[in-house]
Amino acid sequence: MHISIMNPLRIFVLAALVLVVFGIGNVNAEPDFDMTVDKTTDSANPGETVDFLFTISNNGNETDTYSLAVMGAPSWNPVLSENPISVGSEDTGLFVLSVTVPSDASAGEMSGMLLVHAFSEECGDDTSDCEYDEHLVVEVSANQVFDIEADYFHNASTAAVSLKQGMAIQMKFNVTNNGNGNDIAG
Repeated sequence: MHISIMNPLRIFVLAALVLVVFGIGNVNAEPDFDMTVDKTTDSANPGETVDFLFTISNNGNETDTYSLAVMGAPSWNPVLSENPISVGSEDTGLFVLSVTVPSDASAGEMSGMLLVHAFSEECGDDTSDCEYDEHLVVEVSANQVFDIEADYFHNASTAAVSLKQGMAIQMKFNVTNNGNGNDIAG
């Protein structure tokens, strides 16, 4: 029977090889991350705000800090909850994009594409040609607000009208659409 005991140097070399093969402790590892969002479209009444919840998953073996940017119509006031965001290795980080429907938006009006970018810190200050980025598009639309006001027309001569049985009289009404889209008064 032969028993072999490995010497410490041999164990160290074998352990180092395993770490490199599996990418553990590799300081030159490239960033690896994904970004998702809870929904890509939403709607709200004019003047109201909707939120989109974004998740960054750091699949790499080091903590990474991501610079965030949003591009889109400024009149819809897209605002990020934080920027930048740091996410540990094999962990997730959350941030919110809030979008406010303009108070004068017409029914069905769209925000257009709101493009959210996340750039790894490996990109540096110049992100124009960086390959370590993720981006997603969301969009918001304005709901129709129904608000019709009706009032009878009167002047000094028509402040009061008395009717006898069987009698018909013609009256004028003012109908005002205070909503943000076409409506039918019936």
